[in-house]
Amino acid sequence: MRQTTERQNLFLKLWQATGLDKTKAKECALRAGYSDGSSNGIVAQILSSPVVRSQILLEMERQGITVRKAVGVHKGLLNAKSVVHPTQPDHNARARGLSMFYQLVDAFPEKRVSIKEHSEKEFKISIDVIRRAEQVTGERILDAEVVEPEEMVYEPGTEPI
Repeated sequence: MRQTTERQNLFLKLWQATGLDKTKAKECALRAGYSDGSSNGIVAQILSSPVVRSQILLEMERQGITVRKAVGVHKGLLNAKSVVHPTQPDHNARARGLSMFYQLVDAFPEKRVSIKEHSEKEFKISIDVIRRAEQVTGERILDAEVVEPEEMVYEPGTEPI
């Protein structure tokens, strides 16, 4: 498993100090030494890293935000009743709960790409994306030998973050 860089660690430390406040993520990236122009993209890359995500989950648990607690709150949203009419469902709360659920299971990916059959462009897609696509479609997409990220050889300057 890949380790985080010093700047990524500094970003995480600064962001954890804010209580994982999403609105302060860009500011923390800037303070960690990332440029203003690249900070949004860098934050997204850092936060999508499996190593970083596991560190964030550990920090959330340390702060008392457990999966069990989050699921309990989510269940409450899905079963919410109206304050004004307690026998009626609270449709707004339920809609928010469903929206969160759909985001968690990636039911509506933000970007869909259509590639023409004979495109001359080269695309680099991570094995995780391919495996997820195979899982979602139930079809085998890749008929080649899979090289795990740890075994990949990169040209200098092209290593993923």
